[in-house]
Amino acid sequence: MKVEDFDETGDGSILVRVAKAGKARRVLLTKEGRAFFQSITAGLSGNELIFRRDAAERRTRGGDPLAWGKNDQQRIMKDACKAAGLPEMGFHQLRHSYASALVAAGMPLALVAKLTGHADTRMLERHYAHLASSDLSRALEAMAPSLNLPIGNMAALSIKVGPDNVTEVEELKVNGSQKPA
Repeated sequence: MKVEDFDETGDGSILVRVAKAGKARRVLLTKEGRAFFQSITAGLSGNELIFRRDAAERRTRGGDPLAWGKNDQQRIMKDACKAAGLPEMGFHQLRHSYASALVAAGMPLALVAKLTGHADTRMLERHYAHLASSDLSRALEAMAPSLNLPIGNMAALSIKVGPDNVTEVEELKVNGSQKPA
């Protein structure tokens, strides 16, 4: 990844030149992510590598000896997980954790698909939709409009459409007495 792949002035994204599907894609960053990339790219020119290795660490068959290869992150990820007291994991598990957290927080699957680089929501529906089900009730209460109905015997309510298609709700007689609307 080169400094020019970080869009500091636009949407705060980075360009992944070859993503999992083999295509280039832009990854949006949080404010914290943008601040991180701003700090590590400060003072570097656009064609310089953002993440570099020590030349002595890697033998190369041509190309830039400072550039990371396809699997070069594995040992470093292993060391980082050990230092953090986490089980060993790779980038796929981080992507899965990210998607799980977004879904559990109530983000719509279509947006999670965009953020995680999925072409559509089918994979997310298979693997992550169960995380959203426990949050449906909370989301419903937070987002559904209130009808301001009295709490009580809802079977005693009558809904009528009046003149000009205005809907009116009134209570019916319950136990012989008329309750006011």
